[in-house]
Amino acid sequence: MYRAFNVKIADNEMDSLLRNSNQLYNNFLDIYLSNKFNIQRSLENFLLPNNAIDVQSLEQDWFPSVDAHVFISHSHKNIELVKKFEKWLYQQFGIKSFVDSNVWRYADNLIQQIDDTYSLLNIDYEKDIKTYNYQNCLISSSHVHMMLATALLKMIDKIDYIFFLNTPQSLSLNNLHQFTYSPWIYYELSLLQFIRKKISRSRIAEGEMRKSFSMGAENLAMAFPVDIKNLYKLSMVELSKWETGVPNGEKYPNSALMKLDLLFRDK
Repeated sequence: MYRAFNVKIADNEMDSLLRNSNQLYNNFLDIYLSNKFNIQRSLENFLLPNNAIDVQSLEQDWFPSVDAHVFISHSHKNIELVKKFEKWLYQQFGIKSFVDSNVWRYADNLIQQIDDTYSLLNIDYEKDIKTYNYQNCLISSSHVHMMLATALLKMIDKIDYIFFLNTPQSLSLNNLHQFTYSPWIYYELSLLQFIRKKISRSRIAEGEMRKSFSMGAENLAMAFPVDIKNLYKLSMVELSKWETGVPNGEKYPNSALMKLDLLFRDK
């Protein structure tokens, strides 16, 4: 990570930035999403000789590391706004965004698959009544969430620019303290406080280059404290300045990101 930004923009402001659609974006998205919809392999494909699950192979299959210029941290409730922001970044600057739900499979589906294999119990064969072993389900959830947390850590460490989409759905305010109800937003923002920060970046020549994960328990709400004071603020004003600072039609992501740096060179 080199820089992290606190992006505050409303839906109508994003619509204003997206004045023109661009077929190039749609073609790119079709290729980008192909990672997510490849054939899902069964757990048997990830078993070692001792019948233990090969976590490294499983993680690479469900939560692969992909190439992107920026990482977008967001609430799954804002996925439509995220899509607009992602589209604007690509059609305006050629910047490819990492949005976990675009390229990663749902963690809950993996948990379900593991639970169906290892935790499902038939308590009445005649009536075909089944249940799950509670302790085994807790263990499988912890394993999968650890894999997801590790994959997120790798992506945030790998990508130079982090954009946190700050909306009423992602952050709340109570007694002058900000908090989030999403454990994944809490985790991602906490990582920004401790992850290694790149002091210098060598820019490659131009031409280089789910969370909407349900946590269940709908009545359970946990407020996680967050600290975003060290994130650079990006509003409609800064985004517009960035847009006008890059020649129209120029699609060089690294050049565009360096122009973004210049908006904050005094900081």
